[in-house]
Amino acid sequence: RLFERGGIDEFPRDEHFLTSMTLLAPACEIAGSPRYARRLYEILAPFADRIIPSAHGATCNGSVAYHLGRLAVALGDFDTADEHFADSRARFRQLESPLWVAHNQHAHARALWKRGTPGDREEARGLQAEARATYERLGLGYRVAQARELDED
Repeated sequence: RLFERGGIDEFPRDEHFLTSMTLLAPACEIAGSPRYARRLYEILAPFADRIIPSAHGATCNGSVAYHLGRLAVALGDFDTADEHFADSRARFRQLESPLWVAHNQHAHARALWKRGTPGDREEARGLQAEARATYERLGLGYRVAQARELDED
């Protein structure tokens, strides 16, 4: 409803703006809603180089580029998704954030698997294996299970 009433464009541009908008990105991807994903992509694109602090900087909601990658997947634009995932993964490595690197690898692997062009499946398996190893090292069993999804296909 937020999208349908135009409310997303009325959302206050305050310190919670990027966090709020990026929380909608996974919903757009999961729902497979290109219309909403497109509008959210347009809103977030100018902030592609930003990291999203939350809880007054105590935690992070990733990078805008990561969420743009997920939205690009929802739009079926896998080449653009590749670029966003590469950019955000480099940023996460620079920040020394293994958890966000793993989240990125997992999302990128799913995108590559979905695109399915030559070489994508092999690259996806490699990314997924790296993400799974990080999740295992961090003791995140539920994430390990998610990172096994490509093994089942």
